[in-house]
Amino acid sequence: MNVRWSLSTIFLLSALLFSGSAEIKRKPKTCLQLAHHLFLWITSLILALYLSPPSALGLDITFSGAPGNVAIVDNGPGDSNPAVGVIGFSVTPVIGGVFFGWGATGTLRETVVMPSPVFPFGGGSATLLLTDLVIGQGGGPPLFLQTISFNSSVFAAIDGVLGTSLKVHLDGDFVKVGPSGVLPPGGTINGSAVELTGYYNTTKLIGTVSAGPAAGVPSNVPFAPPDEEAFVVFLGPGVTSLHGVLNFNLGTADGISLPDSAVVTVVGFPTPEPNTLLLLATGLAVFCAPGWGWPAIKFSFRRR
Repeated sequence: MNVRWSLSTIFLLSALLFSGSAEIKRKPKTCLQLAHHLFLWITSLILALYLSPPSALGLDITFSGAPGNVAIVDNGPGDSNPAVGVIGFSVTPVIGGVFFGWGATGTLRETVVMPSPVFPFGGGSATLLLTDLVIGQGGGPPLFLQTISFNSSVFAAIDGVLGTSLKVHLDGDFVKVGPSGVLPPGGTINGSAVELTGYYNTTKLIGTVSAGPAAGVPSNVPFAPPDEEAFVVFLGPGVTSLHGVLNFNLGTADGISLPDSAVVTVVGFPTPEPNTLLLLATGLAVFCAPGWGWPAIKFSFRRR
């Protein structure tokens, strides 16, 4: 767990600044002016962090392995789905007239729900989903360390004031494939494995989930490893992009089917962690306690 300063911490420090201070009784006007400036500073910080405009960078997917790469961008060559935020693909890499060794069909989709600009603590959410995926080995020797990498567009920052939840999920089957696609169950898996690593903001690791290896067993072989989850509290800009890297090995005529999903998600403002709740509750208690914080400021007003 990576926990940084949160707005709850700022609130706690602000409350402590006024709590029990003799300055409230001696110079209430000065203290109220300080509180006013602090409020404006925090509001400006929130607007700067949460309402930044999204980048023009778009959704993309790359199929990699020796001896070359095949890359598809949203609404570019190779994208069979005209909708924005969705890439449909059917790839059989051929390098120099020679079949690459494996092919893949499926859909990459992103969904982004931004927080309300009026109430920026709502957090928002984003999902990067690789689904209906079938990867097949075309025969010949086994293939190792092949990669499909996929990236979301860059969006305005998603971050819940009480924390941000990120998750990597993978489920599917090891299957046998032929020229017409996935074969009926019963063939022997010769040796396959798969892993999905999720990142946010290009290089920040969420975690890795993996399945296999499966070898010498009848197909189909289902897999659904436990999700990898992370919880982060930000002070600076939150999550602005999601990334997935699917690495796999395929035995001869083996395949991987992901009819459900390989997915990387972020959700702002989830159920907050205990430490953050404690900070917020302590700040509220200090600020509202009799003779402290706001009651003391109100008392100073009345005496004037």
